[in-house]
Amino acid sequence: MFGLGKVSETLSILTNKVAELYKEIVTTNVNLDEVRRYTVVEIEEFKRLIKRQSDKIDRIERERIKAEAELLAKIKGLEARIAALSERPLHAAAADAVAEFARLRDNRISPLPSENDDEPS
Repeated sequence: MFGLGKVSETLSILTNKVAELYKEIVTTNVNLDEVRRYTVVEIEEFKRLIKRQSDKIDRIERERIKAEAELLAKIKGLEARIAALSERPLHAAAADAVAEFARLRDNRISPLPSENDDEPS
């Protein structure tokens, strides 16, 4: 059958292969642990960056809302000023129209002599 030397040689080769496989398994486990740690660190950093960006977006949105409210208040103020300014000429024109109407009415009731009335026709 098999000689003791052949079995011993086969057993030695098998032992060496098992040792190599074990070494590769240990190396792979170490590499996987490093990848896990790196992944956890990177995920935590990513979460921090997302939180910072979210805070920044919230701050910008609050500033936008505040600026919009300020602009709306300014617009309303300007609209009120425009309305007041456009009412003044309207009131003045109405007063002028009333005065003109009164003058014309008064002229019909008691006409004032004109410069041409003194001259003989």
